[in-house]
Amino acid sequence: MEANKTINPKDLEYGKGVTALNPGKGSRNEKVMIIKFISRSAMWFGRVLVWFRLKKFMEKLRKLRARKEKNIWSLEIMKLLLELSPSQKYDSSGGYNPGPTSSMPDGTDDFHNCLPEMWETEQKRKHDLAFTKEKRSTLREIKVTSGRETPILLAAKNGITEMVMEILDVFPTAILDRDSANKNIVHLAVENRRTQLYEELVRNLRFYESAFRDVDNKDNSVLHLAATLGDHRLFPIATLQMQWEIKWVKYVKESVPRDFFLDRNDQNKTPKEVFRESHEGLVKQAGKWLAGTSNSCSVVATLVTTVAFATTATVPGGMKGDSGIPNLERHPGFKVFAISSLVALSCSITSVIAFLSILTSGYEQEDFRRDLPKKLLVALTTLFMPLAAMLVCFCAGYFFLVMNELKHTAYLVIYAIACLPVAYFAIMQFPFYFALILQTFTKFTRSKPF
Repeated sequence: MEANKTINPKDLEYGKGVTALNPGKGSRNEKVMIIKFISRSAMWFGRVLVWFRLKKFMEKLRKLRARKEKNIWSLEIMKLLLELSPSQKYDSSGGYNPGPTSSMPDGTDDFHNCLPEMWETEQKRKHDLAFTKEKRSTLREIKVTSGRETPILLAAKNGITEMVMEILDVFPTAILDRDSANKNIVHLAVENRRTQLYEELVRNLRFYESAFRDVDNKDNSVLHLAATLGDHRLFPIATLQMQWEIKWVKYVKESVPRDFFLDRNDQNKTPKEVFRESHEGLVKQAGKWLAGTSNSCSVVATLVTTVAFATTATVPGGMKGDSGIPNLERHPGFKVFAISSLVALSCSITSVIAFLSILTSGYEQEDFRRDLPKKLLVALTTLFMPLAAMLVCFCAGYFFLVMNELKHTAYLVIYAIACLPVAYFAIMQFPFYFALILQTFTKFTRSKPF
C-alpha cells in the first residue's frame, strides 16, 4: 500500500512532494541547506572583511615605507652637505651668530668638554644681574639680529632628532642659535612636544646646560613653554590629551634640576598659572566628552543589567517539580549559562556605578592625570565584560534549544556568525581602550598610538 502511494499534484506544485513522502528527511535536508547557506555567507563576509582590512594595512605599509625611504635619503643628503661644509667657521645666518670657531679644539669631544667653560662667563653674568628686564632686553638685542630660522631650528621645530644631533656633532656652536622669539632648540622641542628630541638633549645635559637655562623674549623658561598649550595634538580625544599634557609638564619639570627654570616670566606668571590658564578650554572639552560618554555607556550598562537579571531568573529546562533544582543541573552547558549570566549581572552593575562616579566628579585639572582615567578604564572594562558574558550566556541557552537537531559543526558556524558583529565592534574600539591603558600606566606616550 505504501509502495503504491502516489504524490499529490498539489504537493508537487508547492514543492512538498518529498516532504509528504518522508517528512523527517525533508526537514533535515532543509536544515542542512540553511546551515550551508549561512556558513557560506559567513565565509564570504569574512573574506570580504579580511580583504578590506588587508588592503588598508598594505596602503599604510606602503606609505610608511615611502616615508622611511625619504627619511633615509634626507639623512644621507644632510651628512653629505655637512661633510662639504667648511668646518673652520660657523655662521648661523639666523638669530645668533657665534662667529669664527677656528680657535676651537679640533676634536668634537674635546670641544664638548670645553663647552661649559665657554659659556660660564655668560651664564654668570645672567645670574648675577638677576635677569632684570633691562639687562634681558639688552641681551635679546645682542642675540636676535634676524628673523630667519637656521636649519637646526627648523629641524628642532619639526622633531627631526637625527638631523639636530648630526648638526650639533659637526657644529657644536649651533646650540647658540635663536629664532626671532629668542627660542633655542630646547625651547622649540618642548613647545612643539618633540619628546624624542627633548629626551636626547636631556641625555647630553652637561653639554647643553646653557640652552636649558635660557629664556625667550617673554622671559618664558622651558617649563613655561611646556605648560603652554600649543597646536600639537597627540590624541583626538580631549581627555587623553589633557592627561598627556599633565604628564608632559611633570616630566619636563623632573628631567633637569629645579634651579634651571625661572619661576616667573615677564607677566609675573609661574608655570603652574600658565598651565591653568592655557588649558581651561581643553579641560572643558575633556569634561564634556567624559560626561557624554559616561551618560551613553551608563544607559547601555543599565540595559545589560536588566537583561542579565532576567536571564538569571530564567532557568533553561525548567525545575524538578517544586524542589527548585534545575533539570539540567549536571549538564556542562547549564554551568556555562549560570556562570556567564552571573558575571554579566555583577560586572554590569559595577559598570553603572563606575560611570556614575565619573558623572559626579568635579573635573578639576589634576583629576585628569590619574583619577578620572582610572575610573573610565574600570567602567569600560566592566562594560566590555558583561557584553561578552551575555553573548556566551545566549549561546549556551540557544544550545539547549537545538542540541537534538544540529550537529556540533553547525553550532560553531552559528556561534561564529553571532560573535562576528561583536568582534568587529571590539576591534574598532580596542585601539582607544589600549591607548587609555598605555597612557594611564606609563610616564607619557612618545608617539601617536592610534
